[in-house]
Amino acid sequence: MITRARILTKLAKGHSNQEVCQALDVTLPTVLKIRKRFVEGRLQAALGELPRPGSKPKLDAKQAAMITAIACSKAPDGHDHWTLRLLGSKIVELGFAQSYSHEGVRQLLKKRTQAVAKAGVVHRKS
Repeated sequence: MITRARILTKLAKGHSNQEVCQALDVTLPTVLKIRKRFVEGRLQAALGELPRPGSKPKLDAKQAAMITAIACSKAPDGHDHWTLRLLGSKIVELGFAQSYSHEGVRQLLKKRTQAVAKAGVVHRKS
């Protein structure tokens, strides 16, 4: 972001594209891209990153809800509780995905519990 601001500052002071490239050790396409975004009236786009689409979720809402319910159920025999890796294996076993990492399970459960908390759901004490 700082380099982008410096590019815009030098351009505003009347420096040529080549002078900006040499002074800030950036490529010409970079300077041209920043200039174009600024000229189009998109200062925020010129200074920051554009949003990136990311990958599509592996699970749909129903599948995510089912995994959340499973995580809240009794653990399989031989286990005290559901671990993230066990839940990842369960996702594969149910055929929801060919693979699912424990980190993916953690993120899924974190999102789901935040949504439940926002909805004001009250859990019964067992």
